[in-house]
Amino acid sequence: MLFAFVAVVVVPSIMLVTLGMRLLDQDRGLEERRRRELAEGSIERAAALIQKDIEMAQKRLASGLSWAGADLAPDAVVLSKGAGALLYLPVTPVLPEPPREAFAEADRAEFQAGDIAKALDACRRLAGSSSAAIRAGAWLRIARLQRKAGRWEEALGAWREMAGIGEVAIEGEPAGLMARRARCRALEQAGRTAELQREAGELLTELYSARWPLDHDTFLVAMQQIRRWLGRDFDAPAAKQEQAAAASTLWPQRRGQEGSLCHGAYTLIWQGEAALLAGPGYRASHWEPSGVLLRCRGEAAPEGLARQFTGLPWTITAELDSRALPEFTARRAAVLAAIPALLILVCAVAYFAWRAISRELSIARLQSDFVASVSHEFRTPLTSLRQFGEMLTEVPELPPETRLQYYKAQNRATDRLSRLVETLLDFGRMEAGRRPYQLEPVDAAALVREVTAEFSADPIARGFEIECRTPDRPLTVDADREALSRALWNLLHNAVKYSGDRRDVLIEATATGSGVTVRVVDHGFGIPRHEQARLFQKFERGETVRKRGIAGTGIGLAMVRHIAEAHGGRVQVESTEGEGSVFSLVLPGRG
Repeated sequence: MLFAFVAVVVVPSIMLVTLGMRLLDQDRGLEERRRRELAEGSIERAAALIQKDIEMAQKRLASGLSWAGADLAPDAVVLSKGAGALLYLPVTPVLPEPPREAFAEADRAEFQAGDIAKALDACRRLAGSSSAAIRAGAWLRIARLQRKAGRWEEALGAWREMAGIGEVAIEGEPAGLMARRARCRALEQAGRTAELQREAGELLTELYSARWPLDHDTFLVAMQQIRRWLGRDFDAPAAKQEQAAAASTLWPQRRGQEGSLCHGAYTLIWQGEAALLAGPGYRASHWEPSGVLLRCRGEAAPEGLARQFTGLPWTITAELDSRALPEFTARRAAVLAAIPALLILVCAVAYFAWRAISRELSIARLQSDFVASVSHEFRTPLTSLRQFGEMLTEVPELPPETRLQYYKAQNRATDRLSRLVETLLDFGRMEAGRRPYQLEPVDAAALVREVTAEFSADPIARGFEIECRTPDRPLTVDADREALSRALWNLLHNAVKYSGDRRDVLIEATATGSGVTVRVVDHGFGIPRHEQARLFQKFERGETVRKRGIAGTGIGLAMVRHIAEAHGGRVQVESTEGEGSVFSLVLPGRG
């Protein structure tokens, strides 16, 4: 009786509870997938908005429109040819300097005749010139002559007049900065400490306000002198230093007529020689809608779903919503409520029911994964088509080259969508046994080279080095050219998709015995041994791949197996986890 009870009641009950737990786990997995879809939707919407905002900024830069205060955060600055309101500049403009010939009479009187009065008279006449450069040179000489004559107050006054002249340089240094520093040195020599500190404080304020276009070294020298004159150690505001350092880093990296770059918390958007340097405040207010964060590419991103988009310098990250989704909560509550009732109803047939339901769950999981994966694969090109269509519609005055780029992007998305549909239809015909194969003599070596060249030109392979090794002599096999090309394309696509950080793939064709072997070698994630046995079954995708969030339909390798077997050959894999994989397509030679 005890054995019968255990066999009929306890064991089926345990199995039913286990099944319930699996249902709950599957439901949690579906909920997690739904969270990822919601986060991905937020990322895609954010990317479209950011791209539109960047294009508007570039259009404003190109047209030379002014930026109203509401459009710029405090940590954003507009640059023109590298110049702007920064502590120091990546490129300093060439300022006009006083012409030496204008001061020939004054210089002869000072240095040859030693007549200070005559030199002063000549310089005072030049101090009223309409040329700012001549006025600056005149006041510089007046200050020097007054100092020679021992009239320090008059010299200080001349330097103050010179300090008020802008957009002029003397020996490469802005005239205003030179005059300010000269006044400080004169006050220091005279021992007038209180006036020196007041003058140095004013000079520091003007440095912080970016009054003069300075390079990094000139700024550092001025700061070092001010510290000495004020008698204390201090640094410029960190935010202003970071802003200037970011400009110096990003400005030389510009490539092309327009674009955007990111460095730390700062972003540079440029159009021609005009640019917008935007800091974290601008980024938060313009480019980070609720729920997403931006991080420079290569910079560590917080946990969550991260995506990169062509034309944007950031990785866009969205946190996964940790709150329970109502539809899944209700479904799990229903499952938990149904388990006790089911225990009573199915105790007599628990074991058989468990096995039947387990098989159904396995099929449902495969179908669910397949539908979700195909949906994701369709969504990406459809999203691109929609986004570029909206941009072409909403911005009718786009430049011809930009419009051409959008049309090309739409063509790529259409090709990808067409290839996916054709793959699914072809696989369906293979499964149903209705796929006819037209076998004819084919040079496998030439076909490998042709497919490699076509794949390398596809956007899928962008950034990868595809090495092709084939012998010079033909490797003839009886094959359906189109089907064999599809099998090779699928193997290359998988190698690129699962390569991780390694960006090199090898494909080689060799004669082996009485046949031909085509090997595709990658150095990517590798495949755990326990997953290799199911690798060529339809809809099967490894646990490692799913955890990494790599999209796919699960039919690529199954299609390769179909094609290989239809040609009388086979496909096999050798893989070590963490080191890469080698897929070999073995075809018989001509009979």
